[in-house]
Amino acid sequence: QLERAEFGAAMDRLLDDYDFIVSPGTSIPAFDVGLEVPLGSGLSRWIEWAAFSYPINLSQQPACVIPCGMTEVGLPVGFQIIGARGDDARVLSAAADLEAAFVPMTHAFRQKDLV
Repeated sequence: QLERAEFGAAMDRLLDDYDFIVSPGTSIPAFDVGLEVPLGSGLSRWIEWAAFSYPINLSQQPACVIPCGMTEVGLPVGFQIIGARGDDARVLSAAADLEAAFVPMTHAFRQKDLV
């Protein structure tokens, strides 16, 4: 618990200087549902591909992953917006604004694949 509290305090200090932190949603592209890790990936546990979200859950920062594009095979790609503890509404507001900006792009990727 002490390490968790120290990490949360360090994140609070970082977010005193920045409105948000932005990171990938995951470290790998989407994979088949029902699997803990993608087949043939060399990964053995889910925590290996959740390295961007797991620490944020521990530090209790509000975060939201937003779709921002598609892989070459049409799988979704997202990025994560992280805010200061207690700033949930601002994180969700920023996420909604950014998601609206990315919707035309992800829609264009889907349309391209259908043509």
